[in-house]
Amino acid sequence: MKIKALKCLLSLGFALLVGGAVEAKSSKEYIDIQITPTRNPAAEANNELRADAAEIADLLNIRPVVEMLRTHQRSGKDMCEAPKDLQSARLMCLWRMFVASEEVRKVVAQINFDIAVNNVHLETLTNRKRLTNNLINTFNFTQSGVLGIVKNSLAIAAVYPIFRQEIAMTSFGMSGCLPIINMYAPNLIYRRTTDGANMLSHVTDPGYKPAYANQSYLWKYFNSPIPGSASKEPRREIILKHWEAIKGLSATNEKQKDLMDGTNEKTVHEGLKTVGQRIEILHDFKTHIEEFDGALFELHQAITNIQPGEK
Repeated sequence: MKIKALKCLLSLGFALLVGGAVEAKSSKEYIDIQITPTRNPAAEANNELRADAAEIADLLNIRPVVEMLRTHQRSGKDMCEAPKDLQSARLMCLWRMFVASEEVRKVVAQINFDIAVNNVHLETLTNRKRLTNNLINTFNFTQSGVLGIVKNSLAIAAVYPIFRQEIAMTSFGMSGCLPIINMYAPNLIYRRTTDGANMLSHVTDPGYKPAYANQSYLWKYFNSPIPGSASKEPRREIILKHWEAIKGLSATNEKQKDLMDGTNEKTVHEGLKTVGQRIEILHDFKTHIEEFDGALFELHQAITNIQPGEK
C-alpha cells in the first residue's frame, strides 16, 4: 500500500510539473504579441495593399472600391475626370474611414481620462507612502535621541546601571525593528474606490457589447481573428492572455479582474500595486487601439497618395 501511494504521489507530482511547464510555455507566447497582420513585402512590391490596410478595407466593406480607385489612379487619369459614380464611391470610402478614425479618437480619449484619474490616485497613494515613511523615520530618530539622553543622564549620576542597559537595549531593538516596519508598512496603504467601470471592462467583460456594436468598426476589429495567423482567437482573447502573461491581470481571478476594470459596483480597497498595474494595462490597451488607427492611415495613403503613372 505504501508503494502504491508513493507511486500515486510521484505520478501526481510529475503531472503537475509537466502541466506547469506547458502552461508557462504557452504564457510566454503571449508576452510579446502582434495584433496586426504580418506584412508581405513581395505582395507590396506587386502593387498590392499592405496587409493591415487590406484588412481595414475588408472591415469597412470598401475593398472593391479601393482597388478600383487604385487602378484608376495608376492609369494616369485625373480623379476630377473620373466618372461620377467612382467619385461618389471615393467619397464614401473617405467617409467610412473618417467615421472609424473618430471612433478611435473617442475610445482613446476615454482611455486617457481613465489614465489621468488613476494617475491622481497613484499620486495620492504615493504621498501617503512617503508620509508613512517620514513618520516612521522621524519616530525612529526621536526615540533614539530621547532614550540616549535618558541613558546618558543616568550615567552621569553613576546609578541604575541595570536600568541603563535596559534603556539601551530598548532603543537598539526599536532602531532595528522600525526600519523593517518602514519597508512593509507602505504595502498596507489602500484607498477605497467607487470609480466604477473603466475602459478595461470592454475587454475583460465577456458580456460587454456597446449599443452601436453593429456599426462599430473597432468592435468588429477586436472581435475578429488576425488574418494569416495560425491562431483563430479573436484579438480580444489574445490581449487578455497578453495581460495575463505579463502578470498584470488574471482573467481567471474574479477579485483581481474586478479591481482592474472596476466592474464590481461594491466598494473595494486597492493599493499602489493595483493602481500601477491598471495604468500600465491602460497604456497597453491604448497602444493596441492606435494600431487600428495606423492601419487606417495606410489605407488612406493607398487611395489618396498614388501619383499618376505610379506602379
